[in-house]
Amino acid sequence: MDGNIVTIDGVSAETVHELVVRDGGATLRFVAYPGHQGKAPINNSHLVITPESFTVMPPVLSPPATATCPTSTGSAMAASPTT
Repeated sequence: MDGNIVTIDGVSAETVHELVVRDGGATLRFVAYPGHQGKAPINNSHLVITPESFTVMPPVLSPPATATCPTSTGSAMAASPTT
């Protein structure tokens, strides 16, 4: 994890990734579903599974105009702090 961005290698509907949060107090699981993989924007969709087994699928957002898009073999997901 680099700042508020999580980068993974490869995008697959069959791979469940884990992200430790809250200083190791909880683990989020997520799946990066491949979206349009042509020229920008690459719009992968992410399913997030909380420790309580709630599922959330945030809306797909285009990257900022100044950001570079990852290659079609990777995925980036912005992490937002919780309140």
